[in-house]
Amino acid sequence: GDLPTFGGLGSSAAFCVGLVRAVAEEKGTVLTDEQVNRYAYEGEKAFHGNPSGIDNVMATYGGIILFRKGTGESFFEKINAGKRLDIVIGFTGKLSATRKMVEAVKRYKEEDEAQWAQLADQVSDLVYRGKTAIEKGKVEEMGKLMNENQALLSEIGVSDELNDKVIKIMLSAGALGAKLTGGGGGGCCIALARDKIAVQGITLALKKEKFESFYTHIG
Repeated sequence: GDLPTFGGLGSSAAFCVGLVRAVAEEKGTVLTDEQVNRYAYEGEKAFHGNPSGIDNVMATYGGIILFRKGTGESFFEKINAGKRLDIVIGFTGKLSATRKMVEAVKRYKEEDEAQWAQLADQVSDLVYRGKTAIEKGKVEEMGKLMNENQALLSEIGVSDELNDKVIKIMLSAGALGAKLTGGGGGGCCIALARDKIAVQGITLALKKEKFESFYTHIG
């Protein structure tokens, strides 16, 4: 497709899900979404080593999903947005190696378990506040939470100079919130726009600085 690979957009998971469904169809096998998701997760291991599992869940079920990785089975639930979400995806132009970034985060965790636990609690709080904001259609609150999350990602060390530059452009152009997506270290960043008119301003600002962008919406 037109979306960049190694961009933090879950392209490897989409490939795995598509491959599983295509092979099943070719063989005349009917698979449940649960089976597709499980097989796609095994494929993700070939790409990322120790994937979280969120990307294959998203590619299998679609929509907005709250995902929590467990020690055994992971938990996820679908969320209904109270308002349409207009999103701009900005590509830094630098490929993001998810496996490399996952390993870097693992090292960060091992070096300071206490600090990691504190950050994890903060992220968890943001996620559940975000769930409420999405369900109630409070886009301004969602943007604020995205910015708070980005600050935590920067603290962990996964947001590089290009991520920071793209995010700054998005916010300066009127985005309600912006953050990196995927493993970081380049790849893509996402911005939440107030409406489709705001989308145009963000897209033009990125284009002016020679960054490619895409528009999508949920709802």
